[in-house]
Amino acid sequence: MLRPVNLESLFDILDNEKLLDEYRIFLNMDKQFERKEINDTKLLFDYLKPAVELSNFYVGFKIPQINKEFDLLRFTSDYILNIELKSKMISEEKIKRQLQKNLYYLKMFKNYSDVHLYTAVKEYENNFKIYELKDGALNEVTPGRMQRDLILTGREVDLSVICDPSNYLISPFNSTELFLEHKYFLTQNQQEIEKTFLNGGIGMYSLQGGAGTGKTLLAYDIAYEEMEKEKKVKIIHCANLNDGQEELNSNGWSISPIKSYKFIEFNNYDVVIFDEFQRASNVEEIITDFSKFKGKTLFCGDTNQWLGSWENKEKTFNKLKECNLLKKEFKVTQKIITNKEVSTFIKQLFDNKKIDSKNVKKENIYIEYFGNETVARSFGTRLERGGWKVISLTTSLYNEEYIDQLEYSDLNSHKVIGQEFDRVAVFMGKNFYYDENGKLNSSEDSYYDSTKMLFENITRTRKKLFIVIVNNREILRSCLEILNCSN
Repeated sequence: MLRPVNLESLFDILDNEKLLDEYRIFLNMDKQFERKEINDTKLLFDYLKPAVELSNFYVGFKIPQINKEFDLLRFTSDYILNIELKSKMISEEKIKRQLQKNLYYLKMFKNYSDVHLYTAVKEYENNFKIYELKDGALNEVTPGRMQRDLILTGREVDLSVICDPSNYLISPFNSTELFLEHKYFLTQNQQEIEKTFLNGGIGMYSLQGGAGTGKTLLAYDIAYEEMEKEKKVKIIHCANLNDGQEELNSNGWSISPIKSYKFIEFNNYDVVIFDEFQRASNVEEIITDFSKFKGKTLFCGDTNQWLGSWENKEKTFNKLKECNLLKKEFKVTQKIITNKEVSTFIKQLFDNKKIDSKNVKKENIYIEYFGNETVARSFGTRLERGGWKVISLTTSLYNEEYIDQLEYSDLNSHKVIGQEFDRVAVFMGKNFYYDENGKLNSSEDSYYDSTKMLFENITRTRKKLFIVIVNNREILRSCLEILNCSN
């Protein structure tokens, strides 16, 4: 994590590039904040001297996972100070837009609600224009205005504690109000994909990404952008609709479950988006129909997310490739929604040959063990009362199965498709085991695949994960090995 620095320490070694580079590595500074930016920072503070305090600045901080960058940050007991540097004049509208964005992100830092925002624009070597964003208005101010905010001594903070990336990475389904207000962020990779699709011509496109990569948010933002351009957009969700999608429909969106496919007149739309496409069973029919579509089609999915052996999984996207009609194949690969430590734990849980000490912090993972199912289900009630989303494996409507004993609530694998929650709890019963290759598997011959349902449930979490292990010491042993390795 980025260390704070007295800016004088950087200024005094500007003439020694090798030493400056080594010091930047020590501070964990981002490489993109180059020597030229440090020199501009020196020129600004020379311009403001002597009435300024240079200690405890965070230089070039980037919010982890989403890479939102700030030139200079300092934290006092009362407020965050943010100064952006410009080496040449840009429009005041661009300055305002950037500071408004910075305000949105910085106000979500824990324990801080007051943010003082400035942009310093270099006019020539020894002169700067200073702009301040206050109460929504951008004004040019005197150097003395900025100096007043630089008199107070900054303090060291733990950025990993006060800045939580998941606060900015919302789900259209579980943070629907924030989504409708455009209060979210797309990574650079997502923005590039969106731009290519929006500027592309009619035809078929595909978008693949794993759990936590922001694939669904990107697909729905693409729909949002097309609707803003007064395009008619239809989203086909290849599962049952969730509450968030129903809320979007009540706000003018047009989202239908795949079971309604035959009753939709697609020629009335300019853009059609298929989400969770790997679950579709009528792939050939869809490809045939949309090969003649006079608009744009986006097929989105994750071939690792399936629940029944009859679902098409990777075959859906293979068939799309084989038809030779795809204009562009997009992939989002970086996990941005799931907590990194939780994501690492999940990988090691499903493959115990990958167990090592990297990035698994115990404070994000909770484990309880019970010898029988009745006590475990009772504990699930306590978890739910404590704000956890307890997600059960979907059971068969026709046959009795072992997992019926651990069916806790109405919230099951099929009902959480595409959703994310801050805190997720799951049950792991005696049906789970590790095969000879160290892969997690399930012995229960259930209607739906128990291992895949567990993966679906467990990857719904954004921050914290609670595993309730029932009568399965092998799984308990593996979980403890993963977590105790991190000591």
